[in-house]
Amino acid sequence: MPLVVLANRRAGHNGPGALYKPWGDVLRLPVAEDYLLQLRDLALENYTGPVGLKPPSRPRVVYLTRQDTTRRLTDEANAALILALRGLKTEGLVDFHILNFATGVDFRDQVAHMVNIDVSGSKETQGGVRLPIC
Repeated sequence: MPLVVLANRRAGHNGPGALYKPWGDVLRLPVAEDYLLQLRDLALENYTGPVGLKPPSRPRVVYLTRQDTTRRLTDEANAALILALRGLKTEGLVDFHILNFATGVDFRDQVAHMVNIDVSGSKETQGGVRLPIC
């Protein structure tokens, strides 16, 4: 049976186990093999939000931007990355989207966005913690 680790970011950075941040102060729980599928299904049960759940016909590439935070790419690197990814979309190779979860997007909408992602990229893993659910 796998384990899930629930970490408290603030405790991990400030707590007694800060040496191993952010994993210093955690709760480890045994879970069922399919717990991520169960969590996804629970999060999207009766979902009627603005995000479509139908898989796209082309690979879905998502860039989780962090440009409005202190942990961000340089403006030049961010612009170059977006230009390159938009080029793939223009060529018809991918379905490309830019998402920003730092601006208060509802958790269920975040999960719905992540369900059909084939490739995701981000400067930080803040939004990426939702990927295993999907």
